[in-house]
Amino acid sequence: MTDNRSQSRDKYIYVVLSTPASNTGRAIGVITGDRYTHAAIAFDSSIGEMYSFGRKWRHFPFPGRLKKESMDTDIFERLDSLEGMILKFPVSREQYETAYRRAVDMYEHKKLYKYNYLGAMGTVFSLATKSKNRFTCSEFAAYILEICGAAKFTKPLNLIRPQDLLDLDGETVFSGDLKEYVRSSSEEE
Repeated sequence: MTDNRSQSRDKYIYVVLSTPASNTGRAIGVITGDRYTHAAIAFDSSIGEMYSFGRKWRHFPFPGRLKKESMDTDIFERLDSLEGMILKFPVSREQYETAYRRAVDMYEHKKLYKYNYLGAMGTVFSLATKSKNRFTCSEFAAYILEICGAAKFTKPLNLIRPQDLLDLDGETVFSGDLKEYVRSSSEEE
């Protein structure tokens, strides 16, 4: 983890880990033995809008792409509950802006970005791959954290699994039903 103690850390970047109740999510969990099989990045504590790489169509896992997610859309919409965890990473305003601008810019040019299927297979077999425009969900989350200096990884980003993000110095904001978290957050507003 990068330590910039001289900078004021008054902003946060949120990593949302979840265990989607899809066949693909369950298969990934069985293969890896991991509790969390999906990762997304959010820029506010309500996690109302998250950025991630995932399925383009709700009922079919291929193709994958960069997308905005929320608990009310896509695959999450049909779920009554969703087990997950929210981690927050303190960052300076400059780091926050760097991360946010990069995620938004990538999303605005999302046709340039694809899901990293080779990288996902590399994760299973510990084979490093590198692509400037292909990401898995956890590779994207790690990339955003790394480009702004919130984290530094010692292994290739395509080998980062959602579960690995728990090893960072993020603070646990919430653990449990993410759908309930979002409902209670919206009631507080």
